[in-house]
Order: sequence, then C-alpha cells, then structure tokens
Amino acid sequence: MTPREQRNQRKEWRKIKSKQRKRKKSNHNILTPPSSPQPAPEQIPPEHHSTHRKKRLMAKCYRDNDQLRLEIEKQKRLAHRLQMRLLRLKRKSSLNTPTCQDTPRSKARKLLRHWSTEKGKGSRAKRRLMKNQAKKALQFQYTLNAELMNKYRSKNKGKQALSQIILKGGS
Repeated sequence: MTPREQRNQRKEWRKIKSKQRKRKKSNHNILTPPSSPQPAPEQIPPEHHSTHRKKRLMAKCYRDNDQLRLEIEKQKRLAHRLQMRLLRLKRKSSLNTPTCQDTPRSKARKLLRHWSTEKGKGSRAKRRLMKNQAKKALQFQYTLNAELMNKYRSKNKGKQALSQIILKGGS
C-alpha cells in the first residue's frame, strides 16, 4: 500500500471505531439503571505510590536543614567577628584617653587611615606621593601645635603662680 492509501484506510478505521464507541455508549446508557444517591467509598491510593514521594520529601527536608545549619554557622562566625572588632575598637579607644595622648605621628596616621591609594585619578605612585606629602605636613602641623601649646602653658603657669603669690602677700 502506498502512504496515501494507508492514510485513507486509517481514516476509515477511525470513523468506524468512533461509530462503534457511540453505539456502545448509547447501549450502556439504556441498559444501566439510574445510580442511587449513595456516596462512593473513598479510594486510598496504594502505599507503594507515595513512599517514593515521601522519601523525596524527607531527603529535601534533610538538605534544607543542612543548608540552614550552614547558614546559622556562617552568621555566628560573622557575629563573633563583629564582636571582636567592636571589642578591639573599644580597647583602642580606651587607650586614647587624656592620660595616654596621641603623638603627632599617630594623629596623622589616624587621619589618613582611610585615604586609599588604590583607586582614583592619576597613577598609583602619584597618589602615594600625595598621601606621604600630606602625612608629613600633618605631622609637622601637629608637632608645631603641641610645642606652642606647651610653651604658652608653661608661661601661663608661671604668671599664675606669680599672681597668686602677689595676691597672698598683698592681703
């Protein structure tokens, strides 16, 4: 048979089969009595169908728990690291009380701590040079400021002592 004849033959078979189904359905509807209003018993699916799904769900739960456990550990490490950073900052700031004053060099270093030489305009060497020049200028300024403060503080102390002596002796 040629492909065309095969298609026609199949078409005929389909028509015949559909007529048979219609006839059988109409005969079935005529022969069957009307259904009673009793509820049908609930069908419980066989156990073997759902065991595979249960196993998959359990495995998924275990995987999710493992991922959450790892996330908790990661967050704990982060919290610990931030606590240590805070503790170190507190210790460092407690050292910088008036009893332990900064030197001009440490003051300049603190001020320029976040000056990045990695990104920006110009070459990296140029940015480093600019940072070093700024550091030297700041150190000089802080040193000069400290010396002037000490000089005038000592002069004022002498004047204060002299004025107190004069006031006590004059009364």
